[in-house]
Amino acid sequence: MTNYIRTAVFVLISFTTFSQGSPNQNRIKQIPLEIQAALKAENYEKAAELKKEKELREEMQKALQTEDYAKAAELKNQIDNGGSSSEDNSSEISRLEKEMNEALKQEDYKKAGDLKRQIETIQNGGTVSNTAATTSSITTSNNNVPSVDFVNQVYLLNSDGTLSDLEKAEGKLTTSGGGFVVASATSSYILPGSASPVKVNQSNARFVVKVYKGIDPSETFKFLKFDIRGRRSPSRYADQYKSTAAMYHSETGAVTDQYIEVKFKQLSDEVFEIIIPKLEPGEYSFVYINKFFAFGIN
Repeated sequence: MTNYIRTAVFVLISFTTFSQGSPNQNRIKQIPLEIQAALKAENYEKAAELKKEKELREEMQKALQTEDYAKAAELKNQIDNGGSSSEDNSSEISRLEKEMNEALKQEDYKKAGDLKRQIETIQNGGTVSNTAATTSSITTSNNNVPSVDFVNQVYLLNSDGTLSDLEKAEGKLTTSGGGFVVASATSSYILPGSASPVKVNQSNARFVVKVYKGIDPSETFKFLKFDIRGRRSPSRYADQYKSTAAMYHSETGAVTDQYIEVKFKQLSDEVFEIIIPKLEPGEYSFVYINKFFAFGIN
């Protein structure tokens, strides 16, 4: 009995220590808070840099877990250099220079000037978002751009060009778990109710979002399918992190299996259409930090 109690105490201590995480894991958990603060301060360049750092740190964590220390070192170097290696910069500069020369041949001096400024930004140690780098090559028609009033909100685009609201909710982050010999915990955002009051027909579903000029929406907006849990009071769950701790082993990681890849089609400097893949019936949401724009597919 005494040995059993000692084992239990050791597991609980291990789980508590593990929950605190390594410096890299703690930094991964801290970054979303800094992103939120940067967005509230309208410092969108800083928010984009933090998002990139989080992605690199998550890749580094995976490399460390598989003992790929060479890749981890390379990723650490990229983090220290602001998210990009010198090789990445050289490749990007070469691509932009090629586009600039092509624009000069076509006498598109405005595009050439924009590309030159992007090159100078990279050479001076700055970063250029993917959206900014490709804006000049996208052709849009102002007649086809819907009028969007509010920034960083996703709308349903109707066939007549009008917009409809999705279900807007602020996700509540909760952590649940348990276990004795093996302890586990899951951090999830929860939306009350098993179904959204907003129903969308998959065959003609179109969505748009307005962001600040120069911001790449793929850096700040995600798309996911909810998992419905609970018998007495079913709710919609979006898992974020899972962690386990046993006597001689512990691990944690971001949960990504609920997320679905979407594409963004630029309609103007600030308005994008969100292209979603074919979806099965269920509950879905676009996510901006901890804000959810939810709907159900019939």
